Amino acid sequence: NVKASFFVVGNKVDSYPNIVRKLKNSGMCILSHSYSHNYKTIYKDVDSFFHDLNKCNATIEKVTGEKTKSYVRLPGGSDNLVCNGKVLADIRNKLISNGIDYVDWNVCSGDAMSRTVDARILKKNVMNQCSMNDFAVVLMHDGYYKTTTVDALNDTIEYLKENNFKFRTFDDLTIEEREKMIQLRVINRK
Repeated sequence: NVKASFFVVGNKVDSYPNIVRKLKNSGMCILSHSYSHNYKTIYKDVDSFFHDLNKCNATIEKVTGEKTKSYVRLPGGSDNLVCNGKVLADIRNKLISNGIDYVDWNVCSGDAMSRTVDARILKKNVMNQCSMNDFAVVLMHDGYYKTTTVDALNDTIEYLKENNFKFRTFDDLTIEEREKMIQLRVINRK
C-alpha cells in the first residue's frame, strides 16, 4: 500500500501500455527515463538526447492521457561515464534551462549489478544506506529478470515504515522536498 515513481523506458510503454495504465490508475507516478535506453544513440549529442526524451514523453502522454511532469532520470545517472563529459554537461544544462529536473538517487538497491541479485542483498543494501539517511530516493529496477527486486519489497517497505520514512511520488512532491533533494544532490546534481 505504498506509491512509487516509475521512470519508464518509452519503447516498453509502447509494448506494455496496459501495465502503464494500471500503474497510473493505481496512483503510481509515471516519468521519463528515455525512449530507447540505447546509450550510443541518446548520448551521441544533445539533440539526440532530446529527440529520444521527447519521444518518451509523447508515448507516456498517449498511454496515460496526461502531460508528463518535468522530471527525468538519465540512463546511467546524471554523472555516468558512458557519455562524453561535455555532452552530458550540455544535456544537464539544457534540461535545467527548459525547466526539467533530472533525478538521481542517494540509496541504491544494487539490483542492476547483474541480471539477478539475491533479495537478501537488495534488502541489506537499502536498509544499510537508509540507516545513514533521513531522506531517501531509492533506485530499484523492474523488468523481466528483476524478480528478486520484487521479492525484496515487502521487507524493505516494512523496514522503512518502522523507521518513519514516508513514501512519496514526484506527483505529490512538496516545494520543501524538492529543495531538500537539490541540497542532497539527488535533483540537478552537477
